[in-house]
Amino acid sequence: MKAEEAVRDLKKSDVDELRSFKSVADPVRDCMRLLCMMFKDSKGFAIIKKEEEVKGKKIKVDDWWETAKKNVLTTTLLNDMLN
Repeated sequence: MKAEEAVRDLKKSDVDELRSFKSVADPVRDCMRLLCMMFKDSKGFAIIKKEEEVKGKKIKVDDWWETAKKNVLTTTLLNDMLN
């Protein structure tokens, strides 16, 4: 229940600060990826793609952080998760 309490105690300024980060640590990104996967179908949002170079080839990969900033880190969705 500590995690639930922590989410309930989040302020809009906390979420805004998190959204302002250009990149985040792997555990944060992984958590956001999980939330994106959980809510993408029910909330109807698409996963944002980014281009990366892998072994000299440019490929499109899922950009979980940008997807989370746009779709998950909103006060509406955070409130939905708690209700």
